[in-house]
Amino acid sequence: DFWPHNTAMFVTDLKGNDPQFAYYLLKNLDFTKLNSGSAQPSLNRNYVYPIKITVPKPVQQIKIAAVLSTLDAKIDCNNRINAELEAMAKTLYDYWFVQFDFPDANGKPYKSSGGRMVYNDTLRPAIPAEWKHGTLGDLITLEYGKGLNADNRTGSRYRVIGSNGVVGYHSEFLVAGPGSVVGRKGTVGAITYLHEDFFPIDTTYHVKPVIQIKFFYLKSLMSLLGLEKMNSDSAVPGLNRQAALRTKVVISEVDTIQEFESKVSEVFRKMHIIEQENQQLTQLRDWLLPMLMNGQVTVS
Repeated sequence: DFWPHNTAMFVTDLKGNDPQFAYYLLKNLDFTKLNSGSAQPSLNRNYVYPIKITVPKPVQQIKIAAVLSTLDAKIDCNNRINAELEAMAKTLYDYWFVQFDFPDANGKPYKSSGGRMVYNDTLRPAIPAEWKHGTLGDLITLEYGKGLNADNRTGSRYRVIGSNGVVGYHSEFLVAGPGSVVGRKGTVGAITYLHEDFFPIDTTYHVKPVIQIKFFYLKSLMSLLGLEKMNSDSAVPGLNRQAALRTKVVISEVDTIQEFESKVSEVFRKMHIIEQENQQLTQLRDWLLPMLMNGQVTVS
């Protein structure tokens, strides 16, 4: 059950057609050119109804939907696996860098085993004696992405990253991976991690480390800073870069960061493999979808 918002339309009568088939049929139609022409872009359903379509019999509809939904189910399963893997990395980060129970010289949890803690006037809580306070700007810079209109994207090879994640593909990349992208306009503060080379557009910042640390640690650190709340309060929501870089952080010893990265590197490697599989599954689904809908490919 769901509640469609008044900015949406929903199907009320399937007229005897398979629900999943109807979903994929709608996904295969291009509604972008059916704008009612008002000041606010709007889909006019009276423009939708006259669209001519060819619809197979219900038995064939079920077979077509089964093929496409199986691919989508695997993609969804992979996404949930990656969410669990990322949660594991975040839990370890919290254990080491928030609770300060990273392994000490004897391999025991530092704080719980009586490791020396020193009260810090800037950060307020006590932190490990060898650690210090600083700002996010001591660790990274935030670099502007580059404009790349949808019409100019080639549609293949490198991921194009907007403030809310992947928005397309292009034949050239702007930043060598791995790396992280932070939403600058729109979805403020959203963080996207990329294993491979990518193209961040101008609604984003991409993260550039100041010191020799990897993005596994930085992604975990930045996800806890509340960047989504650092809106510049302009008419269009935007991340205040200077406020973000001034955020106070605990800076641990580099050796501890490197040990953490070594621990989670296998987790991120598995996530990368799953992302690659999902990309292939998505391409296969998107390739099959129009051909199944227009009858070029049939399911026996």
